[in-house]
Amino acid sequence: MLRTNWLWGVLAGLALAAPASAQFYQSDLVARARVFPEVGPGVRAVKRDAQGRAYVLVSLAAARGGAASSAVLLYDASGKQLGQIPAPATQNSKTPPLVYGVDFAVDSAGRVYIADRRGDAVKVFNPDGSLALSIPFAAPTSIVVLTDHELAVASTKSDRLVTVFLGPGAP
Repeated sequence: MLRTNWLWGVLAGLALAAPASAQFYQSDLVARARVFPEVGPGVRAVKRDAQGRAYVLVSLAAARGGAASSAVLLYDASGKQLGQIPAPATQNSKTPPLVYGVDFAVDSAGRVYIADRRGDAVKVFNPDGSLALSIPFAAPTSIVVLTDHELAVASTKSDRLVTVFLGPGAP
């Protein structure tokens, strides 16, 4: 209780310390142009690699009006679309390789690791968009490549908050 009162006292002191002439502004953010105009709604995550390429995780149902699935769209540094992961040919099959991607990571070799929450797996795709590996994992929600050979995955349905895997190419 004493800590709480102390914190409120500090915050009140900071507020009173602002000069009477201080002005606070509220502003609206307005975009002048769309960075990835063909994407539309449904963006879940955006990341850049060391070469400046942008990877954009999108819901294809929201972005393209198709069946419910997800994909990572790849753009060069100037904003030109280079490709899609998984590759479009595999995305149209009866069982898409990626159902509901919520987060992803890219390693130094260009492999893309996607947390497929509805697919209950971590999907690993080669740089060409082909599925390299599917790791069963209950409802993954977040993913990060720790090194070229380690992968950390978070899930609220796992026994552990974060699980670390050895990735492809591990000795």
